[in-house]
This record gives sequence, structure tokens and C-alpha cells, in this order.
Amino acid sequence: MKTLLALFIALFCVCNCFAQTDAQTFQQKLQRANAGDCQAQFYVAWCYETGSGTELNLYEAFKWLKKAAECGVVKAQAALGCYYYNGWGTSIDYNQAVHWSQKAADQNNAQGQFDLGCCFLYGNGVRQDYKVAFELMHKAALQGYSLAFYAVGYCYQYGQGTSVDLAKAREWYEKGAANNDANAIRQLEMLDK
Repeated sequence: MKTLLALFIALFCVCNCFAQTDAQTFQQKLQRANAGDCQAQFYVAWCYETGSGTELNLYEAFKWLKKAAECGVVKAQAALGCYYYNGWGTSIDYNQAVHWSQKAADQNNAQGQFDLGCCFLYGNGVRQDYKVAFELMHKAALQGYSLAFYAVGYCYQYGQGTSVDLAKAREWYEKGAANNDANAIRQLEMLDK
């Protein structure tokens, strides 16, 4: 019983220490972000998005992402496009989603390429264009962006923006399935029928 109590106290201290460190790190980064440090602004946005070291708050995350994106942080630009697309911490604005995703995609950012591809796929903020959508999502997939694996497989299976090629569809679905993508797994099962 004594050993169990000692273990509990040790675990409590370790967890409590990590929680304080997270909050302390957040406060340090917040100071730097307020002073104009672009990378710190992106870090603060991530903390608000995940609730790491602070309360989860998508409105604050959006605010800090916007600052970091305007400062030129490519990952923030891609994330900001996603926030605008989904209406996280702001209202849905497909034109802004396209703008920020394009900025990131132009710098070879896989998330920006994929998100911009989704805009073209569905015609949100741009004229619908399956060929452009496929090209952008394929670029993201070639960089290993796992969300793009299923999308590229789907394009190959149904000929959206490219010619139908079931062998290539299977190849991309298998990559998605290896990343536990339920949609890719389901499509593989459909190809096997």
C-alpha cells in the first residue's frame, strides 16, 4: 500500500510539473508573440487550438494564426486557409480560404496544396476545376500529406481531373489505409468486390 501511495504522489508531481511547464512556456511564448515574434505567434495559435498550456479557444487561435500568417509563417498561412474554409474561430470565407491556401501552396506547403485542391474540387471560392484540384492534391500526396492519399485515390478511381486508373487508385488507397484512413480502407474493400 505504501508503494502504491508513493507511486501516486510521484505521478501527481510529474503531471503537475508538466502542466506548470506547459502554462509557463505558453506565457513565455505569449510575451514573445505580443512583441511581434512571428514563430511565437504561430506557437501561441497552436496552444489555443489544442488547449496546451491554456484554455482551448479557436477564436484566439484564429487571431494569432492571422498575425503569424501576415508575418509570413507558411504553416500559419496554410492553417489560416483551413480556418477560413471551415469557419473555425471566424465565419466561413472561401475567398480568404483560397487566398491563404494559395500563398502556402505557392511555397510548396502540402497542406496549402491539399486545401486549395479541395477549394477547386468543390468550387468554393474558385471556379470548380477537377484537373487543377487533382494536380494540387497529387502534389500534396507526393510530399506524404496523408489526407491527400484518399483524395488522389478517389480521383483515379472515378476519373476526376485525371483518367480512370484503378491500379493507381488502389496504390493511393493503400497508402491511406496504412495511415488508418477509414475512407481509404472502405474504398479498397469496394475495389476488391
